[in-house]
Formats: sequence, structure tokens, C-alpha cells
Amino acid sequence: AGCSRSVAHALVRAGAVQVDGRIERRPAVKVADVAVVIVDHEPVVVAALQPDASVPVPLAHTDEHFYVVDKPAGLVVHPGSGTGEEPTLVNGLLALDPTLAGVGPDPTRPGIVHRLDRGTSGLLLVARTAEAHEALSTMIAAHEVEREYTTLVAGTVPEATGRIEAAIGRDPQRPTLQAVTPDGRWAATDYEVG
Repeated sequence: AGCSRSVAHALVRAGAVQVDGRIERRPAVKVADVAVVIVDHEPVVVAALQPDASVPVPLAHTDEHFYVVDKPAGLVVHPGSGTGEEPTLVNGLLALDPTLAGVGPDPTRPGIVHRLDRGTSGLLLVARTAEAHEALSTMIAAHEVEREYTTLVAGTVPEATGRIEAAIGRDPQRPTLQAVTPDGRWAATDYEVG
């Protein structure tokens, strides 16, 4: 439909999507390869993101292809489900570098090739050109970019090392959170207790 996932989700919930002639209001439903899907909506108009120099954008690295941002905890990366009108890292990035507008396929996520949750601090890659965005997105999809996290866990971890494999998707009850879901994307996490 030429819209973001959050807009597509809202369209499904609003009853604007038909699957084989029936209105489908469940965003996570699996659709057969031969199903006829009709989306009844006006073209999506995305409000222009406003640069906001008050949003911190601490840079760990800069070159002509990408930025590495040292994102602080508490800062949302881009507008989305549950963010409301609060400024995001994207607003700060546009104040830092207005040429990011239009980098990447989603105008609400200029330059963004991956994200970190609001409560997570860490390094975030931001593409500065369309070519860099495509290359970084391809590398991330092919698992050629390694990510490492440090986390604090409440309770006891039974094994000092291990691997967690599960399908991760949006939590159906709390859409701003991730959870193990039947229709999620398969993910593997190796862990080591420090």
C-alpha cells in the first residue's frame, strides 16, 4: 500500500483491509499466497519531520557514508507507535544534517537502518546517503553486522552461557514492546553471564 508498518497496522485495525472479500482487523493474520488483498485508503501523507537542535545527537564516528550515534537511554529513535508528539533522535539528526531528509524509503526514518529501544543506550548506525542506506540495510538483513548488548537481569540465569532462539514480534497487548510471538521474525541471541 506504499505506507509504513504503523500506518498499515492502523488501516487493518480500522477495517480498511479486505482479504478474499472479508474485512480483516487482525494485523498479524497470515495471508495465503493466492489471497486477494484490497486496501481502501487515501494516499498516506506524512507530516514533514521538523529539525530540533535541542535533541542530543552525540556522535561516536562520522564519515562521508554514515554517522555512528551514541544514543542515550530515554530517547526514541524515530516517530512510531506510542511516541506521540515528543521529539525523537531523527528530529535531532535533521537539525545536525538536513541532507538526511529523503535518505531511505521511509520519510519518517531518514537515514535509519536499525533502531534501539527507548530505554536502550548504545551505538546506532545512520546512513548519510541512499547508497549507504541500501548497503547497510542489506548487510543487516544478511546478518553481516554483529550486534552486542550488555543488559541487567533480575533473578538468576541458570546457565553461564547459552543461546535463545525464538520468533520476536510486537507484543499484541503492549504494541510498544517486543515479545515472543507466533508470527514474529526468527532471532537468535547468544548470551554470556559476566
